[in-house]
Amino acid sequence: MALIEAEIEELDNMYADPAISSDTAKLMEIHTRKEALSKELDELYDKWGINIIIPIPKTAKNAEIRQFLSVFIDKITYMEYK
Repeated sequence: MALIEAEIEELDNMYADPAISSDTAKLMEIHTRKEALSKELDELYDKWGINIIIPIPKTAKNAEIRQFLSVFIDKITYMEYK
């Protein structure tokens, strides 16, 4: 799951790249890949029963949210395997 999340973050960062933001075909490719990865990630969450609801401010950016969640998940994993 972490690999999928990392790839989604990478795709999010690509949206901000000026060289890509003007390339419609590349944007569609990124969008299609991100949608597929998001669906796969949702299926994995469903499979493993991971349903955590964390209130996040509307002003938070995707990268900030992913960073927070990665730290949160690392702490849970550490506590479980300690």
